[in-house]
Amino acid sequence: MPVTPGRPFGCGDIVFAKMKGFPPWPARIDMIRPSRCNVREQENLPTPHTDPDFHWPIFFYGSHQISWLPQKDLFEFEEHRDEFGANPQVKRAMEESRKNTFINFQFGEGNSGIAWSERHSQMAHAWFRHQSDEVANETAWDRLPPRKKGRKSISRVRVDSSPTKATQVLEDIPELTDLNAIEISDSEPESDTQSDEDAVVVKYQDSIHRIEDINEGDFIAAMYEKPYYGLVTKKTKSHSGDSILVQFYTRSDKHDVFIEKKGDVDRITEERQGYIFLHALAHEVVMSKTKSGKQKCFVIQEYTPEDFDLAESKWGMKVSSLRGVPDEEENYEKKVRDLIKKTSSLFSNRGIYRIPIGCEKLRPLLGMPDVFDVTM
Repeated sequence: MPVTPGRPFGCGDIVFAKMKGFPPWPARIDMIRPSRCNVREQENLPTPHTDPDFHWPIFFYGSHQISWLPQKDLFEFEEHRDEFGANPQVKRAMEESRKNTFINFQFGEGNSGIAWSERHSQMAHAWFRHQSDEVANETAWDRLPPRKKGRKSISRVRVDSSPTKATQVLEDIPELTDLNAIEISDSEPESDTQSDEDAVVVKYQDSIHRIEDINEGDFIAAMYEKPYYGLVTKKTKSHSGDSILVQFYTRSDKHDVFIEKKGDVDRITEERQGYIFLHALAHEVVMSKTKSGKQKCFVIQEYTPEDFDLAESKWGMKVSSLRGVPDEEENYEKKVRDLIKKTSSLFSNRGIYRIPIGCEKLRPLLGMPDVFDVTM
């Protein structure tokens, strides 16, 4: 597909995209007007052409997730395929990018690599020439809300303090040292005027987890553009419904611990409770601090990493059904079956945990002997 001269990328390109916490991943720049970006204000073309913070609409092969990512996090595909393609999961995603390039694409049939009928070709050419915004297929991008009116770039803030839809694509969280604390208003949450754009919000009363059952100190995991994990710091009751204020933490798979992200907070209303995919009670949370003593951290007793993955997959299966996406529902159903088998085999080992570096104080709280390795 054509790329505008003078800049390295354009809509329709196959690239490697780097999201924080993941290796560079095979991806496609979708044919979505960049001015529709809901994490920053921008035009349809980079100005200047080499603007590293210009955001592109990215579709990830393999996971089929979407996200707005800055140009600086994109890499030429052919130039880096050998360098980035060693990981087995990346290889599988690369295979899909070759065999099913146009899956979930705005134009074409989206299967078996067949992209263009004559009608689709004409529509795509008109789109490229800015003669029309008409596309052939509805995709996940159509279910995202627009940028909040008057909202500026959020390069330093993960989410507005006022309630927003959890489907909003968010920028990667900056490092702790770069993030300033965010003030959160205690005023009652406003109603979500665009709640009918996502079946998860429309049918929020059918959610797996409900705000009314969640209390201060409880742990929750919620799905934004990727999973977020946090502790409830405050619960508010009002005539318009309950809401919870959540302080988010980083999940460290290496050390099986959650580390506080200062200032990374969000208020979740009842209308958005459908994005919560896991809830643990406060007594299951064991608090501590990292070895430096500068950051709070905690572990969730009786939960393994596979438990989190299983809860996320069950949530994905339910949400795919609500949204009427049978292919995604089938994929999640397979993941659920596989994870149930895996977690069943791990059940006899429950209570045997790795203790994170700097969290030795957790050992007696978990009833663990001194012989466990804490240096991993």
